[in-house]
Amino acid sequence: MVSFAAAAPPVPRWAVEKYGRKWTEAEHIVSNSGFKLAEWVTTSHMTFVADPFYNGPHKPYLEKVIHPFRDPAAINILPYENDEVDIEGVDVTEIDRILSDPVLSLDLVRFPSQATWYFLFRTRQTPFNDIRVREAFARAIDREALCQTILRGAAVPAYGMLPPEFEAYNGKRHRIAQGFNPERAARLMREAGYPGGRAFPSQNLWLRSPSPTIRRLAVAMQGMLKEHLGIDVTLQSSADEASYMGKLYDWQINLGFIPWRADFQHPRNMLDTIWHSQPRGAQRQDWTNPAFDRLVEQVLGELDPARRLQLYQQAEEVLTTDYGGVFVFHQIGLALRKPWIKGYLRNPDGTVGLQLDFTKIYISRK
Repeated sequence: MVSFAAAAPPVPRWAVEKYGRKWTEAEHIVSNSGFKLAEWVTTSHMTFVADPFYNGPHKPYLEKVIHPFRDPAAINILPYENDEVDIEGVDVTEIDRILSDPVLSLDLVRFPSQATWYFLFRTRQTPFNDIRVREAFARAIDREALCQTILRGAAVPAYGMLPPEFEAYNGKRHRIAQGFNPERAARLMREAGYPGGRAFPSQNLWLRSPSPTIRRLAVAMQGMLKEHLGIDVTLQSSADEASYMGKLYDWQINLGFIPWRADFQHPRNMLDTIWHSQPRGAQRQDWTNPAFDRLVEQVLGELDPARRLQLYQQAEEVLTTDYGGVFVFHQIGLALRKPWIKGYLRNPDGTVGLQLDFTKIYISRK
């Protein structure tokens, strides 16, 4: 049993057209992997079983994989310790106990999550329609302190959208625009008409089902905004994901702190997928910039890989210097894996690949 899901394989068009919104249900879904969906109990779990009709080259060793759903705010490692699950995600709040345990410490693995956490703004309304205010927020956050003291090695500072694993990563350059600089932050607030935070409208910082670590991080950033900008921010969270996401995509959240995790390792998935102004309804935030749009559109017709890379880097620079978001950290995944889980490469330093290929996984207690 595992506590987090693998990516879904492609499906045929005819299945989606025939079953409509119900194409993902167990009795309708058609996939081309060695597993098929056997059961999907909403808010509880998904069960995958080996597909007896699969005749491809990647037949699985496992007969069944169960993926229980977890509320991030309630994740703990007790099910793992009780042998209820074989693979468990780890919140940083558990890291000291894990590292001090002679058994659990050997089961701990780290992997690149290809996720970026960032502040989003409602940029078409006061006060975030002022680029000076957006930059002030960027300059008020000490990312290195957050990564060292709260995230405890489970993240690296982010100054742009693309994580370090991406070929187009250009974090050092983006740090020029987004790096911690409290003196400049205070000056920008004065220039924007909010000296020491005076007259700044009250703000809620929205979080989605925050884990204990993300809540601690939000409290720390709340303190930084108070210390360096003089503003009070109230933390708000919602356990109702549908309601939260509805507000997000309707641009009803003035200030939010959220992650985006890449579906595949390509700049397009981290840049134009969520930051391009079109189509309306696909963006989490209302920020738009014609120069950004032109650059990511130009990539689509460019055949030279080096030029494509350059265009994506230019587009990301537009995003970071126009402060479409304030980028805080790139997450490093932590998980516990039972020693009898075999079939994946584990490096001497405890790092593993991003994805588990469950067609290669097997169990051996030898």
